[in-house]
Amino acid sequence: MKFRNIAVADLDLDIRNPRHGPLTSQEAAIKALVDEQARKQDNLLTNLALDIHERGLSPTLRFTVLKEPAGRFTVLDGNRRLAALRLLERPDLLPPEAEPPDFAERVAQAGQRPHSVDCYVVQRREEADVWLERTHQGQLDGIGTLAWTPAAQHRWRPLGRPTQTSRAIDILDWLRPRVAGADAVERHIGYVERNATTNLGRLAQTKVVQRLVGFHFDGHEVVADASESDLARRLSVLVSDLASGRAVTEIHKKEQRESYVRGLLGSDLHEQQTDDRAASEPAHEDEGQLQMSEQTGPVETESAADDQATEGSAAAANNTQSPEPPASSDRPQTPRLFREVNVDGLHHRTQSIFRELRSLDLFRFPNAAAVLLRSAIELSVDEHLEALGRRPAPDTELAKRIRASINELAATSPGDKRFEAIQTDLGKQYSLVSARNLNQYVHNLHNAPIPKDLETISVNYAPLIEGISAAVASRRTAR
Repeated sequence: MKFRNIAVADLDLDIRNPRHGPLTSQEAAIKALVDEQARKQDNLLTNLALDIHERGLSPTLRFTVLKEPAGRFTVLDGNRRLAALRLLERPDLLPPEAEPPDFAERVAQAGQRPHSVDCYVVQRREEADVWLERTHQGQLDGIGTLAWTPAAQHRWRPLGRPTQTSRAIDILDWLRPRVAGADAVERHIGYVERNATTNLGRLAQTKVVQRLVGFHFDGHEVVADASESDLARRLSVLVSDLASGRAVTEIHKKEQRESYVRGLLGSDLHEQQTDDRAASEPAHEDEGQLQMSEQTGPVETESAADDQATEGSAAAANNTQSPEPPASSDRPQTPRLFREVNVDGLHHRTQSIFRELRSLDLFRFPNAAAVLLRSAIELSVDEHLEALGRRPAPDTELAKRIRASINELAATSPGDKRFEAIQTDLGKQYSLVSARNLNQYVHNLHNAPIPKDLETISVNYAPLIEGISAAVASRRTAR
């Protein structure tokens, strides 16, 4: 029988766990996991332990174990969970520098601490390989684990305060059943959901746009002020145009959004009582407040958000798995990365990479640009930290290096908000400016860059690159 309930005391950590490589003992295995995942800057393992203590183990996950002699079982999948259970039994396994202040006190209280767990038992390691691959190797063309897109996250648990992403999904979900069978519009809806929710949400949250198109929101519901057929037609035109790859800067300010919609829809506008309604509304007329972050980022009114750089500063940046946009007869002007950024203070090789980036036609060479973009950012950050005598260890995650560089620049310019967008989104799973997205351009076969995404990343990182260049040059002059 392959499925068994096994005592936690009979389980051993895998000393060949790919997370840390071959080791020689259980003590070394738990120490390796603690060293990697119980550091104060992230507390991954202790967070898991406290969550298990409060809620118990997830009933949707089994341990995969290898039967060993003498009634023992080696955990092939579930080593983090087993290590967390060990920490609940023995908080002293945590070194003082890695232990959260109240960890021992919290786990000493009554909580969930299972003494046995459900397991899938194999006789040979090779039997588990196929399932470990599907769990830990990404989406694997659909047979692996697919993370939820921002749209799926919103549908599962809508946030109370409207955001650009949530408003876009509300619009798309209203429109989709009303254009069923219209293949071109359905394709455009799919493209916008994957790649342009910030653009659509920015438009949808603007009151004057709502009046011109003919709708308003009641909670998360789209309410038609025009006939549904008229509203569906106008939204179809809007969505199809956004799917063409229109530059976000063209609709960045409220006045630009109004002009954009008027130009797009022409005489097909819904403007009943526009003047009366506009006169009765406050100056900051967009509904609620625009949020740069879906959950914890800074909140701004529209007028403040108008001063932000681009779509990439929103926390719910779009899913990074991006197909080519539909063909358009008025394709935007070819964007160039870091076009106006001064990099004179950087090493000559780094400068040459930026020169090559600027020369690339993103519509012809998006993959080359994506790889060079990541390299340029990484080399700039590493040069900055090395100039300060704080060269990071070779295995330090890119996100931590970028954050360290930002912190150094921020320390010399208190109140400087140029790097807030990157700071907010750096560790977020779906943000274009996240280190994860930059890494996947290099390491994930399925993460295809599109020109507009690369331009968005470039605009957001430009202040950091210029700040680094100036800081390195200043450091060199001071010597």
